[in-house]
Amino acid sequence: MEKLRLGIFDVNGTLRERDQPIQISTLDGINNIHSRGMRTTVVSGRGYRRLAVLLGNQLNEITSPGLPMGVEYGGRIISRDGKKNEDYSPIPEDALINILGDPENIHFAVYFPEVPTADAVLWTPPTNKANVPELEDKYGYFAKVTTDPFATFMQRLIDERPCMVAIKTRDPQYYVHFPFQNITAIENSPDTFAIVSSNKGQAVRIISQLTDIPLEEILIIGNDVADIPMLNLPARKKLIVGGRIQLPGVESIPSTEAVGAYLQQLSL
Repeated sequence: MEKLRLGIFDVNGTLRERDQPIQISTLDGINNIHSRGMRTTVVSGRGYRRLAVLLGNQLNEITSPGLPMGVEYGGRIISRDGKKNEDYSPIPEDALINILGDPENIHFAVYFPEVPTADAVLWTPPTNKANVPELEDKYGYFAKVTTDPFATFMQRLIDERPCMVAIKTRDPQYYVHFPFQNITAIENSPDTFAIVSSNKGQAVRIISQLTDIPLEEILIIGNDVADIPMLNLPARKKLIVGGRIQLPGVESIPSTEAVGAYLQQLSL
């Protein structure tokens, strides 16, 4: 059996707790597998620019030079410096029309244009102008906030060919499902976010192809519903962090604090 050559990790809830830096023990574990010849990268739900702001220099510590990474829930495979799309899966136009079919139900929607260095766009209806300062405070450092008429925003959305759209709805019962190939809709209750993108399983397969490293030589670590498509792949080793999901035959550890020790003891 060939040894493990590549680790692919989710970030939030896997390598770190939300809004916290990655722990030194986790970085030590990653450095340990690096020193033994294994390389690592990430597949995150975040956009590249947001991920770079959140992690700072730690992003370079957890991603090996020359390897692509997956962002925007796997819809975009990007170079390590964030400047080049290695693979891009835009959402079909008919799916975009269905996603935003009821603008009155949308509190705001965020998408990332196809050009990897472009700002994200956050749209909220003109009737929601009073909340724009709050949205700018929370999201303005990585997204332009606009209250354009819906038809204008919709045309821009179609023209810029996003691979991921996140929607915050007003209706707590809102749920979306789009029967398009490689498109996944995720409802994050109680926040009622609907995230539409190619899934992380597809991203891992593309990274495997780009690096010429078969799944049988890959370790995958995740923690949440969005990670299930990649954790269901026939990879050599798979690990779930925390107790939010359980999958048959997949090992689990209790928290992000245990990731470093797991990697230190990992048999390649």
